[in-house]
Amino acid sequence: MSTPENATPLSTHMTHLRQVNVQVITLINMLGAWLLLIGYVAGYAITREARLLNLIAMQAIYGFAITIAWGMRKRGQGQGAIWLLLLSNFAASIFLVHEIEWVAIFFGILLPIISSMVAWQTLPKRSALGAILVSILSGILIVTTDLNFGAPNRLSGGFFLTSLLIVAGGTAIFILILNGLRGTEFKSISTQLRVAFLLTSILPVLIVAIFQTLILANVLTTQATNTLLQNSNAFTETLESQLFSIINSVEEDASNPAIRNYLQKPDGNTAFLTLLASRYPDLISYGLLNKDGFLVVDNRGNTRGNERDTTYFQNTISTRITYISDVVLDENTQRGVFFVSKAVLDEQGNLLGVLRIKISAERLQTIAEESAAQFGPGFSVIILDDANIILAHSADPDLRTKTLSVPNRNVLNALQQAGRLPLAGQLNAELDSLEKALAKATLKTVFTGFVLPGETTRNYITVTSIAYKPWKALIAQQTAVFLAPAINQTLSTSLIILILLAAVYFGANLTANLLVEPIQTLTAAAQELGKGKLNAPLVLPRKDELGTLANVLENTRQQIYELLETLEQRVEQRTSELMQANERNERRAQQLTLASMIAHAVASVQDVNELLQQITQQISEAFGYYHVGIFLLDESGEYAVLRAANSQGGQAMLARGHRLRVGRQGIVGTVTNTGRYRIALDVGEDAVFFNNPDLPNTRSEAALPLIVGETIIGALDVQSTEPNAFSQDDIVVLSLLSDQISVAIQNARLFEQIRKDLSEMQRIYVETSQLGWRALVRESSTSGYRYTKGSIEPLRKIAEDEEKAATPTLEVPIVVRGEKLGALKLRRPVPWTEAETRMYQAIAERMSFALDNARLYSEARRRANLERVIADTATKISSSVRVETILRIAAEEISNLLDGSEVLVQLQPEAITRSESKITE
Repeated sequence: MSTPENATPLSTHMTHLRQVNVQVITLINMLGAWLLLIGYVAGYAITREARLLNLIAMQAIYGFAITIAWGMRKRGQGQGAIWLLLLSNFAASIFLVHEIEWVAIFFGILLPIISSMVAWQTLPKRSALGAILVSILSGILIVTTDLNFGAPNRLSGGFFLTSLLIVAGGTAIFILILNGLRGTEFKSISTQLRVAFLLTSILPVLIVAIFQTLILANVLTTQATNTLLQNSNAFTETLESQLFSIINSVEEDASNPAIRNYLQKPDGNTAFLTLLASRYPDLISYGLLNKDGFLVVDNRGNTRGNERDTTYFQNTISTRITYISDVVLDENTQRGVFFVSKAVLDEQGNLLGVLRIKISAERLQTIAEESAAQFGPGFSVIILDDANIILAHSADPDLRTKTLSVPNRNVLNALQQAGRLPLAGQLNAELDSLEKALAKATLKTVFTGFVLPGETTRNYITVTSIAYKPWKALIAQQTAVFLAPAINQTLSTSLIILILLAAVYFGANLTANLLVEPIQTLTAAAQELGKGKLNAPLVLPRKDELGTLANVLENTRQQIYELLETLEQRVEQRTSELMQANERNERRAQQLTLASMIAHAVASVQDVNELLQQITQQISEAFGYYHVGIFLLDESGEYAVLRAANSQGGQAMLARGHRLRVGRQGIVGTVTNTGRYRIALDVGEDAVFFNNPDLPNTRSEAALPLIVGETIIGALDVQSTEPNAFSQDDIVVLSLLSDQISVAIQNARLFEQIRKDLSEMQRIYVETSQLGWRALVRESSTSGYRYTKGSIEPLRKIAEDEEKAATPTLEVPIVVRGEKLGALKLRRPVPWTEAETRMYQAIAERMSFALDNARLYSEARRRANLERVIADTATKISSSVRVETILRIAAEEISNLLDGSEVLVQLQPEAITRSESKITE
């Protein structure tokens, strides 16, 4: 994120702080995500808990999302990274509270607080407010998920994990608060101290208090859980003891001789049956069946009935053991009953019949209600059979003979045919969630669920099995009652925390006042100093850092007071220095402007005399010098000749050709000899240099050499009417000017030489071209062509005008290299337009180029032929070694070259004799 150009230092600091926060937060979250994934994988490898696979998959997705956020931060997308981080945390939290118990206090409360603080410290204000709103809504959603939509058989977070998350969350909040204080601007230091004290004091107290509350709540919750399990065991023992008592009584009765004798020889005396039946509570019928399943007699005197096809009769005669039937609906009353039967055997073990008793299921309801009342308020006891049919429900007896949820049609028909469910009416208790929880729950564990239809508050439930039947006993306790000890302890702890917070608040205020009071004294003194009241001494009798600061302020006050007393004198002195500095700066600016002007003149003026005169005038005007002259060495290098000057005396010297001998006359002669600048004053030995009648007012003079490469070409002479007029800065600028002048002179000379060379080359080219055209015209039989009336004819001589002057004629000259070679003449009755004239001028221009190129090509061919003939002749001559042959061949070849002209090649003996005599000498 780039910083705007108009950003204030505070906004720039805040932007940088947000960038650092984003970097640290994304990095910590990324490392934590992958470390937690490693922990999940290690846990699965150790425990092989299948439910951990869901957490591993979720954590892998979360880790990739946080890694993407970290990558976005590196690419400068800080806001997008934080939004992705927050949304990933909320999504992962919802999944975790769905899968793990006892973590909602962190993910639903602390995480939204942490997320809001992260958003405030990393996002702009408007985006931060939106993120805070999302954090609050996410916290509500997390808590709602934990309370209503948690998995039925969630993993237990345990006290250690919950405590660890709370401590980690508290620590994160503490760090974020301290980090937030760095970027917060307070109106006063007292407010900053109070906030710092409160936060650094309250937060640890809160963390410790919450941790202790969790410990106590965990202990109390564990006690409540143990109590619930104990009650469950107690109820199971009660129910089993009741069933055992019934079974034991039935087995004793089956061995009673009176029952054996009656089954063998019924005599109509049933008084003993009434006596035996009185021992069974909630008994409906006590009867004897023969071995064919027909009722022999019961305690009510009934002697008719066929029970051969009943499950209790069939199971009893086949197993010969005591059998307890399922609870079924009585055919007459449609109320629940169950049967207990036992085979009656003679002394030899032969089957005589079956003893069966019919007991009302109200007995189970009574046991459930009595146990619930014994356990205390908020408890419920439920007995379920193997088909999850409610046999007893202490909180709502009307739910008996109903299933927890609607079974499928086949199961429903089977249960109705077995008489275990009614054929019509409401058949289920609408407790589907309880049935799902039971399907995943294990025995003697505590889980949460609803035990009444339409119930809004969950119950803590434990389930145990019954020894004599595949029945289940559920002991439930309302959440408010189950957690009442923990809630009461939390309220007590909260009250203690409030008292501690109040004490911390007052202590923070007191401490802040003690620290701020001397600071406020120093602030008031500093404000008085700012108002200009310097006569009030500052006294703060302390030996700490504040005392040192007070002493520094007092010393500063005294120094300012002393400075003000001499301020006027110092101001005048400073003003004078500033004026002198301004004058020097103005003079330096003029000098630099002059250097720029001279550089411009060097680039625009090529004439040496004009350039030198212009430079002298500009230097004089810019520096205010009395006389400026430029000397150049003559060709012999013996004299320095004045070439330009601005003063009247200088003009007089120019008129008479003023010159100075190099190395002998004046400081100019010295400078042109040594190549080093020289300054002369109107005192001492330098006074001799000022005996110049043309410049009588000179009081100081400076001469600087004009050097090109290592060659001295002249000198710049500057004279002033003021003594000691040349400072070191002036010499630096004049040296720069002298270098520019030297370059300018050299460039002008080179330009003049190049101009002369070009002019000479052009003259030679024109002469050569003219000679070439003359020769070409002489050799050519045609001087031009005429096109008229559809035919073209060559011209043997210069054409004369044959038409009258009245005919419009356009004549365009054919010019090559500034020389007119001929003309293009066009004649027609219609006048020529300007566009046509320009067109034919362009054609004539192209024609001139083509003609010149053709001439050059012709000359090149002629020279090539000449070179070829010379080469051939030289080859033939050099092929012979005899003098006569050489002379003959030379004469023949030259004659052929001249088309048969007479050629004479002859050796002269006199010339040979003279050559020999010279060699001899």
